[in-house]
Amino acid sequence: MEREAWVVRNFVDILGLSFNEDEITPGRDEPIDVEFRGGEFQIKELMDDGRRRMDEVRVELARVRALKDDEINTLSSFEPDFVSTSKLIERVLPRMEQAIARYGGGQNCDLLYYANYSSVFTTEREATQFRVKIPPTLMMWRSVSVVTGKTASVLHADAKAPLFLRDALGLVYTNRV
Repeated sequence: MEREAWVVRNFVDILGLSFNEDEITPGRDEPIDVEFRGGEFQIKELMDDGRRRMDEVRVELARVRALKDDEINTLSSFEPDFVSTSKLIERVLPRMEQAIARYGGGQNCDLLYYANYSSVFTTEREATQFRVKIPPTLMMWRSVSVVTGKTASVLHADAKAPLFLRDALGLVYTNRV
């Protein structure tokens, strides 16, 4: 629950909403993970193929612990992939569909994807508009949104979605930090 609440907290914070912590609550019924101001969020995490959460931390920690005092510690190379949020969304749309295939439709639920990629970073520095065509299987949900560490976007919001999601539709919001 804490990880899922963190995703929603990050999402609404990047959208620029002021809120109290007690507004983010556990979902009452499956498939709802977290509730916020009428939003009933099912959280799905998108990660690199073959990557498991925290694996790179465990591997690096084991490597550092195995070093002898006289060994030189070198950092591994890191080559980030900078893309626009709309390009990231286009890239992950098939994975988004796969991630919800077992749930069928979610007409009364708000789907929130957390894009947790180890070396992909979005390029937006300020709020921008975007257009991306989402497949009908995702439009079956009340709303569909994506949050990264620094950006948040609402890709789809029907008339039953909470107003704060409908107002954010089609914009990329960025964390000002």
